[in-house]
Amino acid sequence: MGSIINEFAFPVNTIPQIHAPIKDLRTITVKTGMKKEHIQVAVYEPVDPEMMKTRPTVIYIHGNGETIYLMDELIQQYTERFACRFVTFDWCGYGQSTGKPSEQTLTKSALATYNYVKTEFHLTDSNIVVWGRSIGTVGSIYLGSMFNMKCCIAQSPPASAFDVVWENPKCNCVNQFMSYKRIKRAQGQIVVIHGTADEVVPFRNSVKIVKSYAGVEDLKLNEVFHGVLMAEAKSLKFYVIQEGGHNDLDNSFADQLEFCLAKVLEPEEGNLVAEKL
Repeated sequence: MGSIINEFAFPVNTIPQIHAPIKDLRTITVKTGMKKEHIQVAVYEPVDPEMMKTRPTVIYIHGNGETIYLMDELIQQYTERFACRFVTFDWCGYGQSTGKPSEQTLTKSALATYNYVKTEFHLTDSNIVVWGRSIGTVGSIYLGSMFNMKCCIAQSPPASAFDVVWENPKCNCVNQFMSYKRIKRAQGQIVVIHGTADEVVPFRNSVKIVKSYAGVEDLKLNEVFHGVLMAEAKSLKFYVIQEGGHNDLDNSFADQLEFCLAKVLEPEEGNLVAEKL
């Protein structure tokens, strides 16, 4: 069953083989069992290095249909917009990184990148934000359960492999990507973002993750921006982008997504209008 899940979760053979030049491309080593693999890491520095003294470094973990080459333009835009250093990577089997993709190699690649960033840039956990998108949230939530970082961001996260396919799956004996369980061990601030019209990872996945973390059955959502609702529980903020899909939050809902992200990097209060989920 694990190999079948991996086949659908990591469709590396369908990804366009684009290897456009990336200005700052590095290679680090990942230990996967008895083997050592090599993954590629891309680093983006803001134009004004002084801004980095007051901003976190962001580790971005892309989705399963992307590579650092395909994400290059978008990460450049985010680096400029938020004036933060961004670091992204291709986990094993993606892009030019060696090895085979799996949940284990994804999380091990994420951990290796996190440790590299801390050492290379002389950072503490409180200086780091890890932002995962789609299956990349498996990596961000994994790291959030291990380190008391500034913030763990989960954009359009699957609660588990089975939750993507079925509503309220009854059997978990061969399930994978159990983020709804792992989130309970998260140590720092958490931000979950999801569109209500997500056609790939249904919106119910984030609801399950948030309720699992908060230990509640009901979430009270408040309107904080045009088309954005928010609920809070403990150290978690849950942003709901109304009518947002899975692959269009970065473009068609860019204003809404940036509002959610700015609340992490540049916190400010919003107007609240109560609504019940």
